[in-house]
Amino acid sequence: MIQPSGPRVVAEEIAHKCQDIIDSIPPLTKRLNYLTVGLSLVCLLDKFYNVFAFIPKNTLWGDNIPFVWNTFTYGFFESLGWLLLHLVIINSAASKLESIWEEKRMYIMIIMVNMGSALTYLAGLWFLSIFFTVANKEMHESTYGTSSLNGLVIAFLLALKQNYQDAKLNTGIPFGESTLKIPFKYIPQLYLLFSFVSCVIFEMDMD
Repeated sequence: MIQPSGPRVVAEEIAHKCQDIIDSIPPLTKRLNYLTVGLSLVCLLDKFYNVFAFIPKNTLWGDNIPFVWNTFTYGFFESLGWLLLHLVIINSAASKLESIWEEKRMYIMIIMVNMGSALTYLAGLWFLSIFFTVANKEMHESTYGTSSLNGLVIAFLLALKQNYQDAKLNTGIPFGESTLKIPFKYIPQLYLLFSFVSCVIFEMDMD
């Protein structure tokens, strides 16, 4: 019997494989994917970015009411350039944590990380504004916004480090007679180093 072939069959196979991958993602991790991708796309428009990004001026005063929600929402979207990399990390880490943690614990960690880092930044900015004009101006006048999945990525990686200290991540990269395996306890530091180097390179390119 001749097997059917052609672009349609190939497209159906790809669709089935994609669906299998989606079905294999745990529920909370899947919701996190939908949220981060959806919000990142919506916030490509400035009017939405200004509402959901963390902008101290808007957070504290806003046009009519304080935009207090952006102390939470800013941590769920970022530029499309970083989005793919961070989604890969979050999917790998969150899926593994979701297998050993209850959903409630995961939700608490996500909320605490986003709001905790934003409120810490606000407190530091307020303290500095007492002594420095630049900090005072940023707090009351700056419209520059912050949005990043960095907080969630680091939190998930640190959680993995605590729960799998002796485990190793198999990268699949050929290394000697085997493949390169990185201990989970070193991954947060490697990620921070990678982020720092990337930011330095980006700033040099901007100059």
